[in-house]
Amino acid sequence: MAGEGRQYVDFQISDAFGDSWQKECEVEYQGKTIKVVKPSKVMTTRADIRRINDKSNAQLQWVLHVINPAVATPDEVPKGPWKQTLHDITFYNHQHMTPLELVRFSTGSQASLRFRNKERAHVDFTWMNGEEQVGVGSRQWVDAMRLRFNLSCDDVMGLLHQAEIQRGMRPVYFQHLVRQSSEFEFDSFNADWAIECFMAQLAETLASGAHTSVESALREMASEKGMKRLADIPASLFQPDTENEAGTDQALQIGLHKLLERPDIQQLLLNCAQALWKPLAEIGGFVEWARQVLADTLAAGVQQTLSTLLPDVDERAVVTDSCWMSDLRTGAEWLEIWLCEMESGGSGILIRLQKKWAEDPVSFLNVLVRNLSASDYEQIDYDLRTVLQMLQTDYALRMAISAVREASNMDARREANKNLHLLLSQRGLRLSHSFTTVLYSRILRAGSGDDTDAQLYQLLSDWSSLEISTGIEFSMNTMAHALAVNALGVKTDASLVFNAQCRNQNLLWPRGYTVRQAELGFYNMFCSRKVTTERLLAGALFSEQIEKISLDEADWLGQLHMALCKAGRAELQLTRAQRNQLHQVINTVQIEPVDHLGLLLYPRLGEVRREQDVLILRIELAEAMQ
Repeated sequence: MAGEGRQYVDFQISDAFGDSWQKECEVEYQGKTIKVVKPSKVMTTRADIRRINDKSNAQLQWVLHVINPAVATPDEVPKGPWKQTLHDITFYNHQHMTPLELVRFSTGSQASLRFRNKERAHVDFTWMNGEEQVGVGSRQWVDAMRLRFNLSCDDVMGLLHQAEIQRGMRPVYFQHLVRQSSEFEFDSFNADWAIECFMAQLAETLASGAHTSVESALREMASEKGMKRLADIPASLFQPDTENEAGTDQALQIGLHKLLERPDIQQLLLNCAQALWKPLAEIGGFVEWARQVLADTLAAGVQQTLSTLLPDVDERAVVTDSCWMSDLRTGAEWLEIWLCEMESGGSGILIRLQKKWAEDPVSFLNVLVRNLSASDYEQIDYDLRTVLQMLQTDYALRMAISAVREASNMDARREANKNLHLLLSQRGLRLSHSFTTVLYSRILRAGSGDDTDAQLYQLLSDWSSLEISTGIEFSMNTMAHALAVNALGVKTDASLVFNAQCRNQNLLWPRGYTVRQAELGFYNMFCSRKVTTERLLAGALFSEQIEKISLDEADWLGQLHMALCKAGRAELQLTRAQRNQLHQVINTVQIEPVDHLGLLLYPRLGEVRREQDVLILRIELAEAMQ
């Protein structure tokens, strides 16, 4: 059974379940009708552990089929930044006699079998009843919620043309292409390391300053010299075995070196890397992949909205699914996000969520939009870089930080911290727990000083400028290695490069896509593929054209009232230096009425948010928002 490539096996349900199954229903699947059976027991067989390795694994392939989506009446969404994209929201529940009837069934399984003699087998099992393909699952009546988004391929393509989104998604799509290739399809471990080595070399090549574009850097990497360098990357990217008297490399380094020496692997990586620079229209499958990323991101946002509004609910009690739909007659396309309770009969979770929606739908959707906005750690990254930048010219702040570092006892430390926090607050920085934690673990860590501040500021500046100039993001590990090589030279001993890389990693912190993916994820036990999210992609859906007024304007209040009379809402922007005027500005806005056609209307504060260095107040007329 062991062998290269994928094998296909028909698995009879009688071998798995005996005669204990019964027909559940028939559903449409891939353009044909398929029978779904529900077993009551499983026939087990002891695995031959003398041959099978414990690293063998298998994943069931699940399908969701909704039977009665029209049983409940959709609710229209109120006015807001979501209005152009979110079409409606529908609640299904037993309390109103409108439960959702759905069928979840498995069509088979994908198994990766590893044998103790190092051989492998990759098998696709399909459930069969004689000569007929069947599904194994059950039918349920559950409480659920559906969000329907009007999104077409053109809408997704429009989002992808934004430079910031491309910068984050191109490297992720490169990783996707490598992992899905036939060489790495069943070997994600080596795929991830090969990607890491390739991106480290690309960052190293670009950081040298000899190339102004990713395309030209890839041409150099494709040369004989470049491919030789690729095979040498593992020696400096991973820890050398200095205690080995024979001086031989570790098994991982040896295996990666041999892998990256293979011409077919080198060409595969170069071919996949075309996605890092080619025009989007010339990258095959990119838009289709981005559509699924967008669907997963919105699903994750909906799941987090549930956790925010109902913090006591276990996330595993609800399953979140995404489905792209289309109408062949009209050509219309839309995305459906389903939130379904695990238990049949209704456990009360979606009923509570529906009450939240009924009480204040605007607040409900604001939570969704907020979950798809920049996270606290993205803002902290910007704030820490701001602190380092201020240290270059702000003598008082530099002295305050030196006092914290040089404090010799508890009283001196407490007084120095108090003074530092006061200065940071006066400069418009928000001293949240997360910010102060990262501040003290990175900038104010033990052993830090003016030299580490200058070094960290230079590392972050080089990292940011390289990403902006090349149009792609790099992870912390690849940049730490690239900047170490750039400082020491390509011909430097691998152990010295590794030590310099470690010093860079100790100073830096994760940024970019790594943080965005960690902050916005969700788990669906019925999803066998890896879920990929990108906050930038979904967040751009809810950006709206709204008039922005700066507090620097002499007649900012008059301009704000004119914008409110015209559109019903506007955004007032305060710089970091103006944040101490926040309370005064809010009082002024709420006390001074807007004269609209002879009516004196009092505006309300709809939202306060930070976007890097700007504090934004969304001011609304409640009468215009209904």
